[in-house]
Amino acid sequence: MKTIITPLGFDTSQIVTLITEVKVERGDKVIIIRPKESTEEKRGDRAYSTTKELLNNISTEITIEKIVLDTRNFQNMILELSNIIETAEDKIVVNLSGGVRSILVALTTAAIFHHDKIDRICNYGRIGNYMREIELPYVKIDLTENENTLLHTVKKQGPITYNELVKELGFSKSTVSRLSNILEDKSLVKINEKGKEKEVEIALTGRLLTSSPP
Repeated sequence: MKTIITPLGFDTSQIVTLITEVKVERGDKVIIIRPKESTEEKRGDRAYSTTKELLNNISTEITIEKIVLDTRNFQNMILELSNIIETAEDKIVVNLSGGVRSILVALTTAAIFHHDKIDRICNYGRIGNYMREIELPYVKIDLTENENTLLHTVKKQGPITYNELVKELGFSKSTVSRLSNILEDKSLVKINEKGKEKEVEIALTGRLLTSSPP
């Protein structure tokens, strides 16, 4: 069984090609990503209805789920799409074509960070009208055990001060300061001034990296 994650714009030709290329069948799940629309906009609804009808004609045992994203918040889009990939079951197919550009960029970013979970990444070739398999770069950030522990603590409890991290982890303040600076250099956390103290909060890259438990 497969989970297919795909944006959907107003034109269904790309998704028809995708359905044929990846051989969507009974038991599969298709997650369709759509942006929020104004009440006057009906083309997206029609495209979704057409796609749903096509899938039901293949098999009524195909699960169809529509996810609507607020394109005004790019960071949240990345995090939501990351969670969809992270929690998907079976073989995962991600389509990086169709739909609005901001969703495509957010989905590409999420796919890069969850490269190891995805079985196949597809992209639509307009010349020849075919769906091709593509490869994304693999992002890997190596952390020591202490760096990883501090990062997950910041995600769970942050924003959190150096003194609070000392109490929570049992590290010395100098160790907390050093580890925090290392993580900030890797764009995983942000260090802010809070009065006379320093406070650490998780950054977007840190959130993506810590979507799984340490």
